Amino acid sequence: MWASVAADNGCETQFRANRSVECLRAINGQNLIESTFDKRYKTDVNVVKPYVIYGDQFLPKSPTEMIPDEGSHVLSAIVNAQKYSPTNGHNLTKSEARLELANIFGRFFPALGVDADDVYRLYVQQYADNDYPAIRQAVGRALGDYLTACPTILFARGVAAGGDTNVTQVYQYLWSVKYDSNTWHGSDPGLDVGFMFGDPFRASHATDGVTDGQVLNERRVSLSFMETVAHFARYGNPGPQEGVEWQSYYTTKRMDIINPYFEFTKRIGN
Repeated sequence: MWASVAADNGCETQFRANRSVECLRAINGQNLIESTFDKRYKTDVNVVKPYVIYGDQFLPKSPTEMIPDEGSHVLSAIVNAQKYSPTNGHNLTKSEARLELANIFGRFFPALGVDADDVYRLYVQQYADNDYPAIRQAVGRALGDYLTACPTILFARGVAAGGDTNVTQVYQYLWSVKYDSNTWHGSDPGLDVGFMFGDPFRASHATDGVTDGQVLNERRVSLSFMETVAHFARYGNPGPQEGVEWQSYYTTKRMDIINPYFEFTKRIGN
């Protein structure tokens, strides 16, 4: 989308990380806001608004990298609120999962020609026929990967590959923290934003059965995240995490892009 906006506003037609971003920054802010509502820049993918969710396994059959993410909240929001209820989701057989994937990708991404059978084999086929929670979550993971994780990581790799590493540095983090440990899905979409602004310090999210230790741990994670963002804003890097250097994306001699990441998660209690 932003590559098209940049081109229509006099920037280069080929999107280049540093130069295109600088050109976009020079465009009037109101024009950029209005462009997000312009039908010229809408695609089938834009019909489903991104829900950034980090929490579970990404590409379980991948021989190279495992990156957590899942899209269960997207399922409950746009597919079926009762079937994919966060607290009382329906059991889903493997046969039903195959049909669900065909329906979801055919309904929301018809022009992209996604082969639902390929998606089924990658995400669902590995589970036992009676492992209903895993099957249900695999459907959410497939949608989350396709909708948010894969495009986001692909964009990040493109920025890292197309920019000067002395100027452009890309850092990746995963967010697996969630308030309610009793739900079957992963972290709430955008929950990291609240933690970035200290939400656990301003309001208690403790419910029945949640211990003071869990609340304190949420605040610990929030403080760590705020310190990380502040360090990045001041120095251009997130700083070491728990004594370990947080590396940015880098390229090997074979020109393979390596994307290290740090995971923000609850490590104490449930």
